[in-house]
Amino acid sequence: MAVVTVRYVAQTVLSDERILEELVRNSIEQCVRSIRDVSNKDVQLQVQITRFSASVSKGECGFSLHGTVNGVEILDDIQAVDIRRRHGVDGMGEAWLGNLLFLLFRSFFPNRMTKALGETVVSVRAERALEECLAGVRARIDSSLGREVTSGELIWKAAKWQAFFMAIAAFVIAVLVAWLHQSPGRDEVQVGMACLVMPASVFAFWIGLALLRIPTRFYRSDPRGRKLVQLVGVKSSAAIRAAGVGMMVLSSAFAVVAVWVLS
Repeated sequence: MAVVTVRYVAQTVLSDERILEELVRNSIEQCVRSIRDVSNKDVQLQVQITRFSASVSKGECGFSLHGTVNGVEILDDIQAVDIRRRHGVDGMGEAWLGNLLFLLFRSFFPNRMTKALGETVVSVRAERALEECLAGVRARIDSSLGREVTSGELIWKAAKWQAFFMAIAAFVIAVLVAWLHQSPGRDEVQVGMACLVMPASVFAFWIGLALLRIPTRFYRSDPRGRKLVQLVGVKSSAAIRAAGVGMMVLSSAFAVVAVWVLS
């Protein structure tokens, strides 16, 4: 059973703070309901949203937690800040364009965050900061329930080394195939590029496959998984899986072209 109360107490004025409160409450309750490996789940949690702001260059969010999980007391503060890292004219232009495109997208496909912010600048950085705070809550619940860590870290580490050695093997094979298919008038530049594209495609395909194989919980509540999500540049487990599919599709297309050039 999960009893979660959420109260917005941040200084930033929102168009409808109740929407943000409901979004946070539903996310936490859904997290508790999704836990299958623990039969007895008694979550009594009070959440105060103490910090929340959105701008072109920075998104901020902060939670204050108080309550119990299966009798284990929780008293914690979770803070998250998503900042534009690049500086200079190019960085400012990129941030402006990115937020403009995001604003246009949300204008046609508004979500609860858009409705909560109202006339405030809609920034993907605020959504990322909010998701990091929610990930912190999920991690706190997992630790209080005594849940074991997922296999995501082992899968990711193994996938990186496997992809590295497979890329080396692909490069050697590509060079041998190119050498065996030497012919007068053949474009050596294209052949050389194909020899480089082939191992890169194999590496990207295996990494993309690993992103699909990793358990969802690793992305949602494991701090190491959250770093991987940030590295890819997305904010959710669904987005990182979509990125994995995209890597597999693009790498497969490049690999087909490389094979055609080498053959």
